[in-house]
Amino acid sequence: MRHAALVLAWESFWRLYWPVPAWLALFCGVALIDVLPWLSPFWHGAVLALFAFGLLAALARFRHFRWPSATDCRRRLEHDSGLSHRPLSQLQDKPAIADDEIGHALWQMQRKKWLALLARLRLSPPDPRLPARDPLGLHFAPLLLLAIGLAAGRHDMAARFERALDPGWRGIDEGLALQIWITPPAYTGQSPFMLPSERSSTEVRIPAGSKLLAELQGADADARLFVDDTKLSFTRLDRLGQKLETELDHGHSLTLRLGRHRIGDWRIAVVEDQPPTVAFSAPPQTLEEGKLKVAVRASDDYAVTALSLWLQRQDAGGGDDEVPLPAIAGQKQVEAEMVVDLAAHPWSGLKVEIRPVAADGAGHRSAGDAVTLTLPEREFHHPVARLVAQLRRDLAHDFGQRPQVIERLGQVLGRPNLFNDDVTAFLQLNGARTRLYRDHSAGAIPSALDMLWAAALRIEDGDVQDARDAVDQAAQALAEALEKGAGDAELSQLTEQLNQAMNRLIASLAKRGGNQPASPSGTNGKVLTPEQLQAMLRQLSDLAHAGARDAARQSLQNLRNLLDQLTNGGGDPDAERKWQQGMQSLDEVTEGEKQLLDRTFKRSQQQQSGGGGERQTQQGLRQKLQQMMQDFSLPAFEQAERAMQQAEQALQGDRADDAVAAEGRALAKLREGARQMMDAMAGQAGGGQDPLGRPMPGGQSYDDGKVKIPSQSDLGKSREILDELRRRSSDPDRSPAERAYLKRLLDKIY
Repeated sequence: MRHAALVLAWESFWRLYWPVPAWLALFCGVALIDVLPWLSPFWHGAVLALFAFGLLAALARFRHFRWPSATDCRRRLEHDSGLSHRPLSQLQDKPAIADDEIGHALWQMQRKKWLALLARLRLSPPDPRLPARDPLGLHFAPLLLLAIGLAAGRHDMAARFERALDPGWRGIDEGLALQIWITPPAYTGQSPFMLPSERSSTEVRIPAGSKLLAELQGADADARLFVDDTKLSFTRLDRLGQKLETELDHGHSLTLRLGRHRIGDWRIAVVEDQPPTVAFSAPPQTLEEGKLKVAVRASDDYAVTALSLWLQRQDAGGGDDEVPLPAIAGQKQVEAEMVVDLAAHPWSGLKVEIRPVAADGAGHRSAGDAVTLTLPEREFHHPVARLVAQLRRDLAHDFGQRPQVIERLGQVLGRPNLFNDDVTAFLQLNGARTRLYRDHSAGAIPSALDMLWAAALRIEDGDVQDARDAVDQAAQALAEALEKGAGDAELSQLTEQLNQAMNRLIASLAKRGGNQPASPSGTNGKVLTPEQLQAMLRQLSDLAHAGARDAARQSLQNLRNLLDQLTNGGGDPDAERKWQQGMQSLDEVTEGEKQLLDRTFKRSQQQQSGGGGERQTQQGLRQKLQQMMQDFSLPAFEQAERAMQQAEQALQGDRADDAVAAEGRALAKLREGARQMMDAMAGQAGGGQDPLGRPMPGGQSYDDGKVKIPSQSDLGKSREILDELRRRSSDPDRSPAERAYLKRLLDKIY
C-alpha cells in the first residue's frame, strides 16, 4: 500500500509538473541560440516577462496536488494485479452477526481464500500517461530546441545565458565616459567621426577597412565589444581606464557590454568599396608632334586617384602597355581633356587598341571600352634626328631589323660633323649600337630604344629636352610627395629642386631663341621672369605647408601647363609685353602699399596726428591701380581699389587705426590679384587663347573651379590654426583622448 501510494503520488505530481521543465528547457534553448540580444530592450524584456509568467503559471498547478488515499492505493493494487470485485476492500469487512458459528466459519474460509490472493499482488511502474494528455507531442519541442541550442552555444554557454537574462535597460552610468571613434581609410577622404555615446536606432554607414578606437573611463568591470557574434576584449590602461582598437571589414551591429550590462548598441552597415567606372567622353584625336588628345570621364564612390591608357598592338608583333595620364586631384567625378605626349613611345605610328583605365584609393581598377587608332608620331626636321628616329621605329616594330640598325648607326657615328659633333648625342648613339651588338637578347631592345630617342631629341632640340625632362621629373616627385602627405622638410627640398630645374629650362629656351640668359625667353618672344617663377613657387610651397594639398596640386598643374606653352612655341609679343608690364606695375603698387602700411602703423602706435602725406601717397597708388584695371579687370583689384579709397578717407579724417585696417585689406587683395594674374598666365583665363594671345593646348589644365586656391590671408590663418593644433596635441595637461584626437587631425592633414 505504501509503494502504491508513492507510485500514485509520482504520477499525479508529474502530470502537474511536466510544464515546468518543459518551459525551462524552452527558455534554455532560446538563450543558447542567442536570439534575445538581437531584440530591442523593450521586446527583450517582454520575452523575459513572458517566460517568467509562464513559469509561474506552471508552478501554480501544484495547488491541485493531493496525496492518494487508501482506497486509491487498493484500487491501484487490484488493477495492476488483475483482481476483480475489489477483494482487498473485503479484507476490511467484518461479519454482521457476531454469534453465528456457521456464518463465522464461512467467513473464516472466505478470508483464507482472500488472504491467499495477497501472493498474487503486484505493482506496475509509474505511468503519467502524457501522450493521452498531449496527443501532438508538444512536450518534445522544448527538448528539440534545447538540443539545437546546446549544439550551437556549447562553447560560450555562460555568456549566452548572461546576454539572454540582461535586456540592456541600463545605460551608461554617470561615472562612465565612453568614446568610440571611427577613422575611415585614407582613400575615402572622409574625416574621423564619433559614434553616439549610447545606443542608436539610426544605421551608421562605415567604409570597409575603417579603424575603430573605443576608450572607456570610470569602469571597474571588463568591457567587451561584440561585432555581430564576434567578441573583442578591451585592454586595460589603468584601474578605471581601458581601450580597444580594431578594424571593421564586416558587421551589422555593435554591442558594448560592461560586465553583465549592455551599455551601448549601434546598428552599422560596413560598406565595401566599389570599383570606379571610366570611359572616353569623346573619341581620341591625334595631334602634331606625336601628341594624342583624349577626353576621359570617370567616377568612383570616393575618389578617382589615377587615370591611364591601356594600349594593345594590333599587328603581328602583339603585346600591351600602359601609359599613365597626368596626376589628378582625387574627385568622385572626373571629366577632363588632356594632351598625352606619345612621341617617345616605341609603338608610335602603329595601329593599337586603346582603353581608358581608372584606379581608386582602395586599389580597384576598371577599364572602359576600346578604340582602335594609329598612334601619332613626332616629325623631326634635322636629317640626322629624322634618320635616328626612323631606325628606332624600325627596331621597335620588328626586332629582326637589329643588324640593319647596327650597320646604319655605325655609318652615322662615322660622321659626327653631321650633328655638330655633339658629344652627348654621340655617346647616346654609340651606347645604343654597343648594346645591340653585344647583347643579342630581347632585353637589350628597350634600353636601346630609349637611348636612340634621347639622341634624336638631343640632335633636334639641343639640351632643351633634357632640361624639360628634369622639370618633369622634379614636378612629378613633388606631386607624389603632395599625394602621400610628405613633411615640410621634404616639400621644401623638392620645391627647391623644381626651382633649379625650371631655371635651367628657361636658360635653355633663351639660348635656343638667341636671347641672353639674363633675360630668359623661349621662342617667339615668350617671356617668363625668374621673379614670376619664384612667386609661383612660393605660393605653391605656402599652400603645401598650410595643408591645402588640393590647391597645391592645382597650382603645380598650372605651372606645368605654362611650361608646356613655353616649350610648344607660338605667341604674340605685344600681348606678352603687356602682361609683363602689368606684373611689374603690380609689384610697384604692392611694395608701395606695404611701405605705406608700415608708416601708418608706426604713426598709429605713436598716436601722432597729421596724415596728409600718407593720404597723397595712397591716392597716387590708387590711381596707378586704376590704370592697371583698364587692362586687367580682376575681382581682387576692384576690392583693393575700394579698400584704398577707404584708407584715403580714414587718413583724411586722421583716423590712423581705421587707415591701418583698410591698408591691410588693400595689401591682401593686391597679393590675391597677383595670384590671379599668375593663374591667368598659367592658362586659367582667356577662353580659347592664353593670356599671351596664343591658342590654348587642348584641355591641359585641370582647373574646373572645383579647387579653391586660398589667398595669402587665408594661408596665414591656416598656419595659425595648425600651430595651435600642434601646441595642444603636445600639451601633457590635456586628456589622452583629446590628444589622440588632435594627433589624428594632424595626421589627416599631413
